[in-house]
Amino acid sequence: QGTSQWVSLDFPRPVKVSQLHVQFQGGFSSRLCTLEGEDGRAGNAVPRFQVEETVLDKLRITFGSSTDFFGRVVVYHLGVLGERL
Repeated sequence: QGTSQWVSLDFPRPVKVSQLHVQFQGGFSSRLCTLEGEDGRAGNAVPRFQVEETVLDKLRITFGSSTDFFGRVVVYHLGVLGERL
């Protein structure tokens, strides 16, 4: 609950992300999602990126502006599609 929630993923080796699938519980979704990635080089953050062109080993998804009155966001399914490098 709150103004924003986030999910952080750490991959054991670099991946090239091509698609991101998110399924929310009805009524508990987010109007705004921010993606942040890291390419493993001394914490160089990539604040916003084109998903289909990004190679990374960490991914953070921040959900803001919830559709729920109390700011809740409920993720039922999170799929990250791409390839291992």
